[in-house]
Amino acid sequence: MLREKLFLSIVFLVLSMVSGLACLPLFGLFVRNLALATQLGTGLLLVLPLISLGLLWRANPASSYDLRRYSFLSWACFLMTIAATKLVLVKEHADSLSMIMMLGCVCLAISFHARNKARKHQLKQSATAQVGG
Repeated sequence: MLREKLFLSIVFLVLSMVSGLACLPLFGLFVRNLALATQLGTGLLLVLPLISLGLLWRANPASSYDLRRYSFLSWACFLMTIAATKLVLVKEHADSLSMIMMLGCVCLAISFHARNKARKHQLKQSATAQVGG
């Protein structure tokens, strides 16, 4: 489980930085004061990795598949929310919007893959328990 958490820490650092950068144009829309919007964006870039890693290391899942499944599902929801907000509020930045949407879809696919792997692992364990018992 430790190796899984270390690997996911690196992935989540990248995801948090990308999602933080994707949120920066939204602060410009909501906050008219440029200095305050810059401070909020910088704060988000610093706080989002800390929150992400803190939640990851505090999690105590039943298996590494559950950890992977739920963490990537939460990232997919967060990234898709950012993409939907940018789609509605910011009419420009089509390249960054499609990149955020694709990243959210990749996180969703990883979550579904982990769910299927967990199911297969569970079936394999129950089959070996029935044969052995």
